[in-house]
Amino acid sequence: MVREQHSILRWGGVALFIHFVSLPLGHMAALRSASLLGVLVAAALAWSRLPPRRPGPMAALFAVWLALALASVAWSVEPAYTLEAALTDVPRSALLFWAGHTLARGGLSWRIAAWAGTVFLLICAPLAALAPRNSMGIWEAGWLPASGDYATAALIFLPVVGAALCIRGRQAGERLFLLAGLAAGFYGGYLCASRIFWLVLLVIVTVAAGYGLSRPGVWRRYGLPVMAGLAAMIVVVLALAGLAARQRDLPLLHTADRVRLYSGVVEKLEQGPALGVGYGKETHAAWYLQTFPDLPEVRHPHNIVLSFADQLGWPGLLLLAALFGVPAWRLVSQGGGGDQKILVATGLALLAGVFVKNSTDLFFYKQHLWLLFGLLGLWLGTLERGAGALSVSALRPASPRRSVPGRRP
Repeated sequence: MVREQHSILRWGGVALFIHFVSLPLGHMAALRSASLLGVLVAAALAWSRLPPRRPGPMAALFAVWLALALASVAWSVEPAYTLEAALTDVPRSALLFWAGHTLARGGLSWRIAAWAGTVFLLICAPLAALAPRNSMGIWEAGWLPASGDYATAALIFLPVVGAALCIRGRQAGERLFLLAGLAAGFYGGYLCASRIFWLVLLVIVTVAAGYGLSRPGVWRRYGLPVMAGLAAMIVVVLALAGLAARQRDLPLLHTADRVRLYSGVVEKLEQGPALGVGYGKETHAAWYLQTFPDLPEVRHPHNIVLSFADQLGWPGLLLLAALFGVPAWRLVSQGGGGDQKILVATGLALLAGVFVKNSTDLFFYKQHLWLLFGLLGLWLGTLERGAGALSVSALRPASPRRSVPGRRP
């Protein structure tokens, strides 16, 4: 029975690795579909061998999200688009969360995500270096994701790779592999000429460091060196952001277009329906194209808060708060001592980074949602399994630990 369980988890781990690597890449639809099927089958087999458990807060969150998105079809300005967006974003996010959580509970190491992130970053760096560019220095998308999509995926993977480096007991070869992934990610961030990339990286490090320093006794030992390191990082980030601005022939703080856009969206919200125009990133694209004809790339608010308010009104703002607040609460409430705090700090930093990245644009849909919730499932499942889960090889599952019947994800 144990050997069979280990085989299921290895199969699921390989499928999840392939799925995570292929999610942000272009021309990978068939591989994504096949690997997703493998992940779900392995998760279902693992779930059937685990003790039964009650649905938890995350299950309720996905149910409310789907119900609200589907209900908005009734008043959407583009009902077909809203229905497609709801059925694209939510069920797959929920399935990947459940699959990651189930496989981690069964014994799969979360480090499979760090390996996948490293491979993704190592693939993209040379592709970005060789890709043809337009007049603004932005590369052309193909196998390589568009620069904004790359930046979003890289900022999701980088803290995961960093967390794997911080866990004790890594072999020298694995450390070199992970360090190469970090270097490739930073190089890709430079090549995508994104100012916000470096700001979000600073936010990720600050949140992770802040959580670490909040632990009892840590501030007295490490407070001054960490603060000095953050101050140095601010200087480096400002320099890199300035370099990115020069690459695109823009000032460091180019806000005129965004102030105009955000002001227009706020006025739209004040005059629009209380329940929004319907779920979906570009449900009301026609309004934006008509209102801002000189900005043809603007088809949505380019801000996650304004976007959810535009799509779903005040219920959308409550939903957005829950989408970030509930996972953060579960991370903090399930986290323990030792190396577990690294996983909690990384999860909180990941959520903060995704929120800030989507505050100047909107990539909170499709593959980025699926990737985020798949990782959160791995994180929460690992934390539930216990401290011993952090030191296990990614493809050598731990001996299953007896679950507490009342524990919920």
